[in-house]
Amino acid sequence: MSTVAQVIKATGLSSAFCADLLGVSRQQFESWLAPQASLPRYAVPILSAVVGADLDVLQRSPETTDAVRALPPAIWYKLSDSSLTATDRELVGIIRKLAFHNQQLRTLRKKTALGFRAVFREVRNNVDLSASPDSQGILAAEWFRSSAQLQHGNAGIGDLLRPALRRLGLLVLESPVRNSRVEGCCFTTTIEQGPVPCIFANTYRSTWFRRNAILAHELCHAIFDVENDQVSIDFKGGGTEEFKGIEEFKERRARVFMQNILAPREVLVSAKNRFGINWRSLNQMQMAKLVADLGVEQKVIGDAAFDAGWIDASERDAMAGLNCESELKSISSHALSTEEFLAQGQISNPLWAAKHRTASVGSATLRFPVGYVDEVVQAAHENLIAPAKAAELLMTDKRSLQGRFGIKVFGE
Repeated sequence: MSTVAQVIKATGLSSAFCADLLGVSRQQFESWLAPQASLPRYAVPILSAVVGADLDVLQRSPETTDAVRALPPAIWYKLSDSSLTATDRELVGIIRKLAFHNQQLRTLRKKTALGFRAVFREVRNNVDLSASPDSQGILAAEWFRSSAQLQHGNAGIGDLLRPALRRLGLLVLESPVRNSRVEGCCFTTTIEQGPVPCIFANTYRSTWFRRNAILAHELCHAIFDVENDQVSIDFKGGGTEEFKGIEEFKERRARVFMQNILAPREVLVSAKNRFGINWRSLNQMQMAKLVADLGVEQKVIGDAAFDAGWIDASERDAMAGLNCESELKSISSHALSTEEFLAQGQISNPLWAAKHRTASVGSATLRFPVGYVDEVVQAAHENLIAPAKAAELLMTDKRSLQGRFGIKVFGE
């Protein structure tokens, strides 16, 4: 078995998935892994980005290469956990491919952004890592809101979170994954300029308000943890009681950070005054206004009010269980399903509907961010990339480009 074959096998990614990733047959891909064979030049950058190892160097090395060099990065060891499925690992693989394509596109359009490095460094430099996880989470949230210019007059930042993270250069992805317990994860992807954190939230049976909490939680892991741990994974229904020792510390810090990014005390006080709220006797409309204003689910608001000492544990539980769905839909489009949103006529031509932004590789399915699709389409219309490259970046075939995205393919 060649050194490259050893590395790919150690990731747990199947030959069928890797072949699909490259758009070739399984037989063709496996022939490239034979002891005396080599990967074609075009396949090396993509597979190297997915695996996280310099496969070009490895395949030029003799088969007797030191075994340590044939092992994949730590991320794949963490992804071998029995709680994860083949679909989970393939999802990470397809996201890493998207990160590679996203960086190609950014470089082409001269939009490479690495501002997260300075912001992350400032946050870490101003947090005492010997302090309690609560103290670290609170202070880190304060510094991040300030450094990323997310203070905004003591108002909620739900609508601003994603644009701010992308502006800093982070890869932010949200996509439904049905057959997975993974609710959110964070890991590093590698580009020419170095590692870039990717933050992912599973949208399956989730709300926009819940995903704000997931993204903020994973952001904390991106700031403090993934540089050394390579990957952080959080499961649906999980809590800090499932973790022990240092993992419990990290998870609690991330929870407190998330709460103080999205629902810090000063923002809650401002909302209370504007809406005339009595924390101990909230009605459905008042709760809906709080959720819509802060951009976060009511459980987070209840936890924040409890931590501030405004309510007791029973009142916090009652607040979390308050049914304000209909009231929330009447005042926030974020509470609407895709069908409900389209039915309101707010999108006359749903070019970016989910079905147009979804690609499947192996058993993994990924929904591209609207901004990424828009960048690809613009690049194609401006003749910066050929239709064939647009199809590659959107992980589809050239024949689909005209109908789905209005990209003309000559000769088809």
